[in-house]
Amino acid sequence: MLDENATVNAPICQHVRITWSLDKGTICLRSGDSRKSSGAGDLNTRNTIWGDKVTNERGTQLQSWEMQQCINNKAIFYPSKNPTFPSSGSYLNYCIADTRIKIGDSTNGRINTKAYDSDHNAITFEIETTALFNGLTNIEQKITTFNFRNANWRKFSEHIETSLTVDSSVPHNRNLTIEEIDKYIVKSEEIIMDAINKTIPKNERKNSIYHKYDNNIIKKLHADKSKLITILFKIISISKRTEYRNEVGQIKNIIKVINKELNKEFKRTVTAYWEAQVKEIDYRKSKEFFPKINKLLRTKPPLKIDNIKLKINNDEFNDKIYREYQHLEYNNEIIISEPTEKLEVIGKFLEKIYSKRYTNEGTEWKKKSRTNSKQVQTNVNKQ
Repeated sequence: MLDENATVNAPICQHVRITWSLDKGTICLRSGDSRKSSGAGDLNTRNTIWGDKVTNERGTQLQSWEMQQCINNKAIFYPSKNPTFPSSGSYLNYCIADTRIKIGDSTNGRINTKAYDSDHNAITFEIETTALFNGLTNIEQKITTFNFRNANWRKFSEHIETSLTVDSSVPHNRNLTIEEIDKYIVKSEEIIMDAINKTIPKNERKNSIYHKYDNNIIKKLHADKSKLITILFKIISISKRTEYRNEVGQIKNIIKVINKELNKEFKRTVTAYWEAQVKEIDYRKSKEFFPKINKLLRTKPPLKIDNIKLKINNDEFNDKIYREYQHLEYNNEIIISEPTEKLEVIGKFLEKIYSKRYTNEGTEWKKKSRTNSKQVQTNVNKQ
């Protein structure tokens, strides 16, 4: 999601002929002063310095422009890791980006390629948005991590060995050029990542329900609030409340202001998120149209708890509930039907189960300790 401070230009698509001028490219990068720009496209340039087999006139011109004008235009030139015109092994597609834009997935200044419905491969790159945008961040529905502790390393090694080919094996009888070293590093990374994805077990962690509404402003407000709360507890723990009464009051007031800002920002991002979800519904796809509408807009039935029936004189717990809810007796049973009363009874039942491990109520040790303490108290009184 982009804002008015950034521009991404991707001048490449099937069946569209693109003319590229180095002068226009320069103007494009200079055009906004404060705007952060990125241009990527088929420049039809070939140069051996970027991995191609030959160098053409446009390649010489672009190399000259890169060396002389990139710094002046505050730009970085990104060639691709692999050929963008695979049928001839040519490197024709490149990216020129503002120096303030951080490309997150480049290797030694080279970016990835991806096949799609064209005779060219597209060039792809990820932009680090943490400091660049204030809009909603892109959300991964599932965050996957790898469980390396339970990895089968023998299987991992076997997968790497079977993936190695003549092209990916590093020659050991000669020195390599920088381009060859980069090529083998990239190939080795691809083989290792493929082995990790296919052999290492994954841990799937679900996102918080509020994660989809998160953005950089909310993260910053949460971080500031957390720091203030830490400072507040430190002041309270090391001093008397009266000593730093003014400071404590100021911090609490700032936290209140942050909470109001968080509430305001969450309202904005929640509205933006659901507007985006509705806009993504494509009425032309009939199979997906109504399921998406029902999923987003149809209200879900509220959670229902069945009536609770407890027999009187059945056990100590039921007798305790009976003493509190005698007015609900019917046919030698206590029938709980009100939602709040249901929750109270469920809470009391859970307390009965779990409180013993903390209070030792009803345990043999508790009975013995009470008996012994009474004896000690009696002996003290006699003296």
